[in-house]
Amino acid sequence: MIKFITNRLPGEPEILQPVNTETLFIRTLDGNELMQLKPKGSWSHDKLVRFGYQIKATCIHGAEAFLGDCWVDSTEV
Repeated sequence: MIKFITNRLPGEPEILQPVNTETLFIRTLDGNELMQLKPKGSWSHDKLVRFGYQIKATCIHGAEAFLGDCWVDSTEV
């Protein structure tokens, strides 16, 4: 299961805000692209988590997610 790290606690740096309109790339652990999705509007942590549940079966062998070039998740977290 993909575990997005975009939900932050008080005092932690903002990860999502600077990249929330970037294309979401899902890649294998070897770096091969599995899919990409442009947001309708912008990404929120909740939207990313819902999408993660939708693609759970696609990521059974491990995956990483990037918003643009920014790493935002992995099945290895």
